[in-house]
Amino acid sequence: MWTPPNIDLSKPDLLRKVFLDCNFSTTAADNIIAAAKQQPWKDALVANTQKVLAQGAFGAPWFWVRNPSGAEEPFFGSDRYVVLAFSLYSSFGFFLFLLSEDGRTKFGLGSILCGSS
Repeated sequence: MWTPPNIDLSKPDLLRKVFLDCNFSTTAADNIIAAAKQQPWKDALVANTQKVLAQGAFGAPWFWVRNPSGAEEPFFGSDRYVVLAFSLYSSFGFFLFLLSEDGRTKFGLGSILCGSS
């Protein structure tokens, strides 16, 4: 919504096009959009929104990370992806990475190979 191509994902027809452009099947795209109109999913959205607001969320994207020892830390903003990635790497030995290509974001898992001194 905030970066090109600036698509309003609150509009079902535009969201459906995004799903199709990302190689979702027509059936999957239609099922997701239909499910979003069902009360249990609306209730889940409200419950999750209340949960993250209680955690201190004040915008999106908002990530809540728990490491193996149970310590939790929030991350806010698309400018924090690198910090989030290094937090995951230091805790789990891998990190989530995001690659932007022509306005599209791709997700994946990566690892850092470090030499010993």
